Amino acid sequence: MKPPRAWLENAPSLVWVLPVFALLACVLAYPLASGLLLSLQRSSGSVQGEFVGFDNYIEAIFRDGIFHQAVANTIAFGSGIPFSLASFTQASRCKKGSKEWSKFITVSYRVVFL
Repeated sequence: MKPPRAWLENAPSLVWVLPVFALLACVLAYPLASGLLLSLQRSSGSVQGEFVGFDNYIEAIFRDGIFHQAVANTIAFGSGIPFSLASFTQASRCKKGSKEWSKFITVSYRVVFL
């Protein structure tokens, strides 16, 4: 364990690191917080909206068909298609009847049935 005064020895390094952290806070944290606050309001454009809390999220999750379609597309294109392409690529590398081929088929079927 370092002695308590060890951080004083590293203080000059903080002079170089703190401006970077401040810039990251401005560039990343502020837009994130601003977007979260905007998502809790109902607005019709550039006019300040009324605060509705989580009603926007409840409406999207339970009543919006477009949201459900977007989630389905994300699942299909984010997992289904890449898995299929990886499976076909692996299948093309294995010789039929070999040990690798039987292992590949077994794993593929198990993933499908999960």
